[in-house]
Amino acid sequence: MFSYDELTSPERELWVAFPEGRRVDLRTGVPEDDRVAEGEQWGPGRTVRAAVIEALLLARTPRFRAPSRA
Repeated sequence: MFSYDELTSPERELWVAFPEGRRVDLRTGVPEDDRVAEGEQWGPGRTVRAAVIEALLLARTPRFRAPSRA
């Protein structure tokens, strides 16, 4: 489980946007710099760890718990 303080800036953006269904756009606006094939070179300012996405999707976060079934 992650604490908010452990998240990078783009991860925090996703963390806040996720429950509202908002998109997080990490593109630069320069098509040459936004190529997925060049993703290894993007750096931490445009990277979201898989474990953070997994925590959000599986409701493994302090803020986003899956509702209990009655």
